[in-house]
Amino acid sequence: MMMRYLFTFIFLIFTTSTAKAVWSVNAAYNNPPGAPFGLNLLADMVDWGAEIGFDYAKSGADDKGRTATLLAGSLNAKYFILSGSLRPYVQLGTGWGFSTTGASTHLGIGEHLYYGAGLFVMSSGLYTYASYNSGLGDPFFQLGIGFNL
Repeated sequence: MMMRYLFTFIFLIFTTSTAKAVWSVNAAYNNPPGAPFGLNLLADMVDWGAEIGFDYAKSGADDKGRTATLLAGSLNAKYFILSGSLRPYVQLGTGWGFSTTGASTHLGIGEHLYYGAGLFVMSSGLYTYASYNSGLGDPFFQLGIGFNL
């Protein structure tokens, strides 16, 4: 039930506020959680941010010779506490996955939540960030660098 509310919240952020958003892309360590390297798309809407991350993509043949594709990553919402060049934030997120094999297609929005707090250091069109998170077992750090599109 909680996943449905989180997915609805993130969907609403993306669909109602993104016309005014500053879009950016970032490369990160441990973002999505557990990924040694992730690529993320962030919509920054002044006080709120919505991010979709990609960390896994694979395509090939399954054991029956059918084409199989798997994509995975994370979705999260960020609340920016302050504006300016130093932007502390809190975030709440979950994982997602998409797979298709032959006539079967599946989309899953994670069964586990993660949450944390971090800091963006912004300059004109370029930023770095770090956050400390929990909720998926052991606490973990996320680090990244990005630029506005």
